[in-house]
Amino acid sequence: GFIHVFDTGSGEKILEMQDLKSPIYTVDFSPDGKQIVSGGFSGVVYLHNAQTGERLREFLPMPVEKQQVASVGNDN
Repeated sequence: GFIHVFDTGSGEKILEMQDLKSPIYTVDFSPDGKQIVSGGFSGVVYLHNAQTGERLREFLPMPVEKQQVASVGNDN
């Protein structure tokens, strides 16, 4: 996948991040604008430096185990 960051005033592309393992479907900036977080269909979440595009962290998905649900009721 790819992430392209544009200057909203000029429309100029200021950053391109690539080599992500799967298509990206969500992207957001940290409140201070210093980091970009993205997630894709693989379940991996990436944290990037918003100025350089450097990948800071990669969070792998955790497997979800099946949970047993007990039903308690009145069997009249």
